[in-house]
Amino acid sequence: GTNIRRDRRLLTGFVRDIALVSDADYASLPAPSSVKAFPSDLRNPNLEYSGVYEDGWASEAVLSGLSQPAAANTLLIRGLVPEIGNPNFTTDLTVLIDGQVVAKQTLKLGSFEIHVNSPMPEGRRRVELRFSPTQHLPGADNRPVAALLQSLGFESLPAPSSVKAFPTDLRNPNL
Repeated sequence: GTNIRRDRRLLTGFVRDIALVSDADYASLPAPSSVKAFPSDLRNPNLEYSGVYEDGWASEAVLSGLSQPAAANTLLIRGLVPEIGNPNFTTDLTVLIDGQVVAKQTLKLGSFEIHVNSPMPEGRRRVELRFSPTQHLPGADNRPVAALLQSLGFESLPAPSSVKAFPTDLRNPNL
């Protein structure tokens, strides 16, 4: 093989755990319903995930296999979009459950909490978060990141409270 030109590109990959399992074995794995503690929750051998680093930083595409309990009606996403050199940075987040777009939102700098209605029956769900654009962490780290995830998972949350009617004119500046 000395006559074959060598590829000068460097290959890099971040790999935590790779496993080959049958469809039946995969279906029997009890996936967690949420990830709330980084890095400890990522050590769960039944959690399927990619695109999030052990310290919670999310890349441009996050995928997680989560279980939606019967009583859970909401996908809850909490995180932080940091300022890394650009005080006007925003990122567009698209949320997918089982391949279907269920929410889109532009995230500004700072903390965020997103509640996505998920009326699906209980079962394993493929949850995807897609961010565009990303930033690079400063210094030698230089990882591309969109947000620092604090939690991602299915929750049982009460329905939003109804809006109460006001008997007076809301345009009145004296209210």
